[in-house]
Amino acid sequence: MVVRYSNMLNNLSSINLTKLDVLTGLEEIKLGVGYMLNGQLLESIPSDLNKLAQVQIVYENFKGWNEDISNIRKF
Repeated sequence: MVVRYSNMLNNLSSINLTKLDVLTGLEEIKLGVGYMLNGQLLESIPSDLNKLAQVQIVYENFKGWNEDISNIRKF
């Protein structure tokens, strides 16, 4: 959701993910994919700080890896 918002503001054409190699060896990786407030999935990040303090992060779980990916590059 934060990346989606950033893209809306900046009109990104690409994203550079770095330091993924530090996740090597984890059995599972949790990725925050949204925010929930009072049982409702939010469409955007709340601008109200009181509401933001109450949100719960919605996670999606992904299988980890054991291979060394420190030298993988895609251009």
